[in-house]
Amino acid sequence: MAAEGLGQDHSPLPPDQTPAEPDALGLQIPRDPLQQQRWWSHFDRALSERLRTLSHAVNVELLRLGLAQALLPVNLLDAVLQGQVEALPAPANLLRLPLPLPGGAPPEVMALLLRCGDLEFEQPKLRQCRKQLEQRRRELRTMAQRYRYWQRRMAALEAEQQWLQDSAQHRNPPTRP
Repeated sequence: MAAEGLGQDHSPLPPDQTPAEPDALGLQIPRDPLQQQRWWSHFDRALSERLRTLSHAVNVELLRLGLAQALLPVNLLDAVLQGQVEALPAPANLLRLPLPLPGGAPPEVMALLLRCGDLEFEQPKLRQCRKQLEQRRRELRTMAQRYRYWQRRMAALEAEQQWLQDSAQHRNPPTRP
């Protein structure tokens, strides 16, 4: 499912790739904590985009069946998700937007908009999973901080070692036969 969520298919490997290659299917999480943080951010973004795309597809189908009166463009859904457009109060996973038309009270349009937060709010099991993921994310941030510290420390020690070697060579130049 993770591969499917990332838009990857389960087709056989090309002849030049073997399952023994570490990332042949692109399914492994990076071992480096800094890379893993980036991977996690990309995964969250991909999940959000996938839910937005699914919402749009369902809205298109609802319009086709005559169950919806209007179709909201994808960029408007993105603007709502990014907080650039204010929505009216609505039940979870529904979007209510006023239409700025001249005249009396502005009519509204309703559409489906699946969001991680709404799904987690409605499903206790998902909420529990999100809490566990956030706990792991905090641990990962701590690990990444330690990793950066040790990388800087190692770089400083390597520079010091190189300096000592260079200064030793200058003091004792090699003799020529």
